[in-house]
Amino acid sequence: MAKDKSAVKPTKKKARKPSKKKASAAAKRTVSDVVTKGSNGKAAPVNVFVTGVTGFVGKVVLEELFRRSDELNLGHVWVLIRSKRGEA
Repeated sequence: MAKDKSAVKPTKKKARKPSKKKASAAAKRTVSDVVTKGSNGKAAPVNVFVTGVTGFVGKVVLEELFRRSDELNLGHVWVLIRSKRGEA
């Protein structure tokens, strides 16, 4: 049986290069960018609610919030601390 040379040969697909699209503006925003403006044109204070501050990471986050309070324009920081088992 003769091979049919008119048959289509499978082609190798080239690997796609990663896209070089720029990140969207929303992806580039930071905490300080999200602050809304008050009526006087200055940034309104940011209020923060934090849970889990009795753990290791929570303590670090809370300390960093207080350390950078002027930079982040913090208003109030509320902390939720769970009571010990059996105490309510």
